[in-house]
Amino acid sequence: MSVGQRSDPLDFDYVAVPVDVLRDGLMIIQQNLTPADIAGGATALRQLIQFAQKLSAAHATEVLERIGGPGRPMPGFLQITFAPYLLEEVPFDEPSEQQRDDQRYRRWLVGAADDVSGRYERRLDRKLRAIALDAI
Repeated sequence: MSVGQRSDPLDFDYVAVPVDVLRDGLMIIQQNLTPADIAGGATALRQLIQFAQKLSAAHATEVLERIGGPGRPMPGFLQITFAPYLLEEVPFDEPSEQQRDDQRYRRWLVGAADDVSGRYERRLDRKLRAIALDAI
């Protein structure tokens, strides 16, 4: 087995999704759905909205990483678009610790939070190296 290869090739954490697919899915969810439009009613709609928020947060993180991190200028339209994912408070009901950490990471990426441990700097460095290697 080569370095970094897992014993089970079907054991993975991330899937690359074309941005068009992501954008189309988010638009469908956000276009005035009502509980009556969905078989599960209000509960299903709430779950669908939470799913869309998670996708939007992941998209925001990806874009912010590709911009290059703190000290790099961020276009104003992205500040508005990603505003919920740049606030101190996580925009999810009962957020997980991972969601809280990702929120802090996004805030660090735009220069709104500190990274005293250097963990976020290392995370960004790994991501930018992977992008440069076209590994993801």
